[in-house]
Amino acid sequence: MLSHPEIMEKHSKRCVYDMSMTLCLMSVALLRDDPHFFKESLMLWLANILAAHEKNTQCHQAYTYLQETLQEQLPSVCNQLLEPYMDIILEVLDTPPKLLANVQRGAA
Repeated sequence: MLSHPEIMEKHSKRCVYDMSMTLCLMSVALLRDDPHFFKESLMLWLANILAAHEKNTQCHQAYTYLQETLQEQLPSVCNQLLEPYMDIILEVLDTPPKLLANVQRGAA
């Protein structure tokens, strides 16, 4: 919120919703022990939507802050479990839109 107040003023509800859904699906993938499910079912879709709205950079920063908050608030054992999923989020959000299209075509 502090780094992009103009975006948060306009999109804060959507941001909170997207991050909440990301955490929910991360939890499901963690229980399933299936990072592929997480990446394919949510992250590639979300990254394409964010790229279309040109929000990848801001969202990458927001998820970096989320990762930092989780590291501060959760025990290290929990963070070790979440780390691969947070890595997926940051990796996908850092992928240029053209590469995202190629990744999705290759997955189909």
